[in-house]
Amino acid sequence: HRARFLDTNSTTLCRKFERPEWDGEPLTGKSILLWPDQGLGDALRSGTIIPDLLETGARVLIELPPKIREAFAFSFPEIEIRPTAFDSATMMAQTHDYDFHCSLTDLAKFYRRSHEDFEKAKFPAFTFDAKRAREYLHRLNGYEEKPIVGISWRSKNLAEYRARYYLSAPEISPILEFDDVIYVNLQYLSIERERDYLAQ
Repeated sequence: HRARFLDTNSTTLCRKFERPEWDGEPLTGKSILLWPDQGLGDALRSGTIIPDLLETGARVLIELPPKIREAFAFSFPEIEIRPTAFDSATMMAQTHDYDFHCSLTDLAKFYRRSHEDFEKAKFPAFTFDAKRAREYLHRLNGYEEKPIVGISWRSKNLAEYRARYYLSAPEISPILEFDDVIYVNLQYLSIERERDYLAQ
């Protein structure tokens, strides 16, 4: 998976740091900066490994885009959350007050190396604001009788080589034909024409 940094078509962030990259050595009494190199979904997926990292006793800092800071702060109050800070021309980090750094994605190579690692992992890793969740549920008519399914059909990254990974609104529409499901639009940057089509 490290080859993602060598892919010239990839939008993966390949950042630079003055501090060394963590290689799995003991972190007791040390600090580590985590940073996302891919999208929001990748950050959330890899964030499920943070409980494992916290067990080392390390001071954990993490740089995150605004959209997901609240989710991480609510779930992991013991970590320090910061805005992403690097020079866009050189990709060099702008903070250096930690001993090591590690991409969120690369935590998996230390903590998810087998099926057994997944089975013994803390689940769920993220927590949520139950009051807000209940308030949201009450806005969904019929939520007590029907399952709620969030849908999205493409990423923000619309590079041509990624087109095969996406569905168009017409392609995803057959999924929405079931009447015994409540669908929630999770597609950010959707356009009105798509929403109108899927609402039919």
